Amino acid sequence: MAINKKALRADFFLLMIALIWGATFPLVTEALKEISPYLLVTFRFGFAALFLLIWIFPKLKYTDTKVLFAGMVLGLLNAGVYLLQTVGMRAVDADTSAFIASIGVVFVPFVSPLLKLARVKWIELMGSFVCLIGLYILTGANFQRFSFGEFLIVLAALSWAASVCYVQKVTPKIKQLDLLAFYQIVFILPAAAAFSMMDYHLSHLSPILVITILYTSLLATVAVFLIQVRYQKETTATHAAIIYSLEPVLASFIAIYVNKEPLTARVVWGGGIILLSIILIEIFPYLRKINNKK
Repeated sequence: MAINKKALRADFFLLMIALIWGATFPLVTEALKEISPYLLVTFRFGFAALFLLIWIFPKLKYTDTKVLFAGMVLGLLNAGVYLLQTVGMRAVDADTSAFIASIGVVFVPFVSPLLKLARVKWIELMGSFVCLIGLYILTGANFQRFSFGEFLIVLAALSWAASVCYVQKVTPKIKQLDLLAFYQIVFILPAAAAFSMMDYHLSHLSPILVITILYTSLLATVAVFLIQVRYQKETTATHAAIIYSLEPVLASFIAIYVNKEPLTARVVWGGGIILLSIILIEIFPYLRKINNKK
């Protein structure tokens, strides 16, 4: 039975993205005690653009309309993710907002056909819904009434799903992927800066704030965007989205060790079900090949 080495490599790097994202939670939670969320987002992407510009400066001459347009689309979609979610979270409890933000994993199979991507397999669709159940348990979401804040977070989840699918669509057609990562960061900045003008609170530049800005800029933005545009194309959009959904699971375990939070039943059960959804889509193709050979 042949093993798809490219797919396994993609899974590994996408898992690294989920891990990096998950580690941002304890840092950002502390940093937001001293800075407004919009200003933090502006600093994050501003420094990310600067760091990446130094890296890719010699390649700027290869900029063409294709990479510029794709970067603009991804930048606007990601701006929608970060800003809509930030606004919505102000009126919604953390557990519920975390769950709603995660439903993008279920949106991906339905957005994919709109961008004429590969047909979504039924096992991936099943894995998405199993993953959603795990996310619901993990986050402990509570819905008493559907508010405007929750609606904004749904839009953020839809924007995230569209960005995952668009990365899947354009990256095989673009040679200068480093430029694509750079331009999507650049196009996030204007929207982030505009929102930060409404709330630019900064108490003082503490060590934890500096660490948070550096971590979110260098790792959670520059490294993540570079990895995503290079390796996500080696799997499917739905597959990638389910792996990304491990972010809250990894964040919970990081919080247990870093913030000394207790290991709760919902973390164990919710995380276990999310892992099950990944196992389903990972092993099914191999089981099917074995069955066809019999």
